[in-house]
Amino acid sequence: MSTSTFTVAAERSAQLHPDLVGPVRTLQHFYLDPRVRRAQGLMQRNLHRKLCLRELAGFVAISSSRFSHLFKAQTGISPAQYLKHVRLRKAKDLLEGSILSIKEVAGRVGLDPSRLIKRFKEVYGVTPLRYRLQMAQADSVGPKDRENRLETIERAQDEPPGRLAPLPFLA
Repeated sequence: MSTSTFTVAAERSAQLHPDLVGPVRTLQHFYLDPRVRRAQGLMQRNLHRKLCLRELAGFVAISSSRFSHLFKAQTGISPAQYLKHVRLRKAKDLLEGSILSIKEVAGRVGLDPSRLIKRFKEVYGVTPLRYRLQMAQADSVGPKDRENRLETIERAQDEPPGRLAPLPFLA
């Protein structure tokens, strides 16, 4: 089975069996071209600085255009989209597990604070500060309530911009 065929099959499996998304993505990562995995590792280790396509391609010793094509064929997204996703995920983790300021979090993930706030709100439906407050409040009421609040936040992500789901626990 070719890698691109595997990617399509993995995505279809994830749609049919959402409970298997974690293992499917793990399998999908296992079948990624080693150059793509190396580039992903470089991006994950260097979130704090700007990475250009030419630098990533040079790291895996192929041309920029070939690297871009290979990365998108293997992952379904461009290297820039992947880097954006990894940066936002790391910012989310830092907001949950640290007392760093928004400015410090932004610096650690290679974004300026205003761009972090804008992108975070686009993806997660709330600003980084509001997200941190929600997580702090969820932690203070117990794990089951935290789970329910996380589900509410996830539902808010599915709403179109400007039409956020209500967040009753902040009332």
